[in-house]
Amino acid sequence: MKQKEIELYRRDDGFYAARQLKDGSLSADAHKVTAEEIMTMFTEFFGDYCRETGDQKLLMQDAEGRLFVTMRVEPKPTQK
Repeated sequence: MKQKEIELYRRDDGFYAARQLKDGSLSADAHKVTAEEIMTMFTEFFGDYCRETGDQKLLMQDAEGRLFVTMRVEPKPTQK
């Protein structure tokens, strides 16, 4: 029997990496994705995006049409 691939699912209490069972529940080995893991994935993605495109900002639109901007800003050197 071929096993289903792990996918990301949004639930009321957060995101999970899991397989969905026929009854709609998630598999017993489901992993709740933490905010830290999400930020790590996004910052890695955004760093790659900046290197590949040469851009330092990214405009995104969500399903409701709201716009979000992410921008890389270099910190100012601290003065001694």
